Amino acid sequence: MEKVVIVGAGPCGLLLAHYLLRRGDRYQVEIYERLGDPRKVALSNSRSIPYSLNERGIGALRPIDGLEEAIKAGGLENWKIIHHKPHGKTQFLPRRQQSTIDTDRISLVNKLLSSLVAMAEGSSRLKLHFNYKCLSVDFPRQTILFESVTPDTQTELISSPVEYLHFGKNKAEGRGQKAEGEEESCKVEGYDNCLGGHNLKPLLVSYDRLVGADGARSSVRSQFLKTQSFDFQQTRARSYYKTLFFPSRNEETGYELQPEGFHVWKREEGITLVAGFQVSGGYIGVVFVTRNRQNILNFQSVSQVQEFFQQYFPEVSPLLSVTEAEALMKRSISSQMKVRCSRYHHEDRVLLIGDAAHAVASSFSGQGCNAALEDAQIFARILDESEDNWEVALAKFTEQRQPDAQALWELDGNILPLSKRLFTEFILRERWAKIAHSWFPNLFAPPLRELLNSNTPYTEILKQYRGWVTKVKASNLKLGGR
Repeated sequence: MEKVVIVGAGPCGLLLAHYLLRRGDRYQVEIYERLGDPRKVALSNSRSIPYSLNERGIGALRPIDGLEEAIKAGGLENWKIIHHKPHGKTQFLPRRQQSTIDTDRISLVNKLLSSLVAMAEGSSRLKLHFNYKCLSVDFPRQTILFESVTPDTQTELISSPVEYLHFGKNKAEGRGQKAEGEEESCKVEGYDNCLGGHNLKPLLVSYDRLVGADGARSSVRSQFLKTQSFDFQQTRARSYYKTLFFPSRNEETGYELQPEGFHVWKREEGITLVAGFQVSGGYIGVVFVTRNRQNILNFQSVSQVQEFFQQYFPEVSPLLSVTEAEALMKRSISSQMKVRCSRYHHEDRVLLIGDAAHAVASSFSGQGCNAALEDAQIFARILDESEDNWEVALAKFTEQRQPDAQALWELDGNILPLSKRLFTEFILRERWAKIAHSWFPNLFAPPLRELLNSNTPYTEILKQYRGWVTKVKASNLKLGGR
């Protein structure tokens, strides 16, 4: 039985664990997650953000018995996007071909965890470890060094202030080699500093196969920089955000925001709010601002929060309680990283998957989680085709997945324009595309959003909409967007 260690208990890593465990007794899976067990975290205290799962993501869940049904039961089927214009006007963007399932990150992860635990019940093939931070990886020895952390010692990783990083080829000659007579040790150069002053015991874990599913700031991927012929590009998205939670109805006034669809408020000033309705009866929203406006989210008082929402999002203002306004004021301003790599594997032992391999800031296109889930399905299919020959499967995954990941990088942030004029053009284009495609399906492509909500390869979508993407990219850069 081969031991597969997965670093990161996000949707992608958990789904891949499902695919591995259903292969009988071939694999033992150990999952290590830097954060705590999400099943024990209240939604309002979590890092949860709204997700819209489309056919790409749902299709990746479908092969696992009962998983699609469980996710759908915990989410809401959504057939339209509601665009709130200034002065109270609304515009509906229907999804006539495919619906999406609106959920949130914590709910999705919890459903995946419950399903995974049930799948492994009665066996020792699954081990879950929360509050374990990956400090380093030794590819030659096939070991990983973890630090056991407690919630009060956990801090968010601070990304580099450098806007754009490009790492060329790196040689690993002589690195990580064990000298003759040297004893195995947990000691790592600079390890005392890594502990941040906490006297916590390190844990050295061995593996047969390693999967880095630990997100855009992947610790596993950092080890790739010490290997030969690995190129890596990282850039911070040009939008910053804060998450908020609010009910759909104000019980005192009777005011209600209709819980049908995914709500979007786009303002000319580079300020956007998106909100998805949850089964619990409330909304999870995310306020985005362009980089040159990030200070506007640095609220100093509850009244400042209330004034901000009254000015930009008056439909939400009556639903925002004083308690939530206080919480929003205290929440830190967050940003997202975009990542792409020249390969997603190292030799026949290590795999990068999801955001660790190709992160995008897909808040408006909604592709990040869907693409990550699709990664797990694609690798599982390749593993089937190669009869569990990891040397063949890993190389094929990079070869097959990289073109789509590169296309998604180009699409990301360049689909919906910040410009009010171009956004109106986008809506008109989508309406025309729907009509033209229904009349002449062999001559005209489906609407862009319908393609994104399907399992059409990203390379094909980019090919059909290259002109529009180029146009939006130029416009958004002028306005300080992504």
